[in-house]
Amino acid sequence: MKHQELKAWREKTNQEIEAELQTLSSKLTSAYLAKSANKLKNTAMIKNFKTEIARLKTILREREMESK
Repeated sequence: MKHQELKAWREKTNQEIEAELQTLSSKLTSAYLAKSANKLKNTAMIKNFKTEIARLKTILREREMESK
C-alpha cells in the first residue's frame, strides 16, 4: 500500500474499512486453498493480503484509541 492509498483509507469510514477487511480475508482464504492445491503461482500474494489486513486493522485500532 502506497502512502497515498494509506491516506485515502484513513479518510474512509469504519464500515468501509471493515467491508474491505472482509473482502481481503476471503481473498486470503482463497489464496491459502489455492496454495494447498498447488494452483497458486504467486505465493507473495498471501504476504501482501496479510500486510494490508494488518494495516487496515491498525487504522481501526488507532481510531478506537483516539475516541477513548
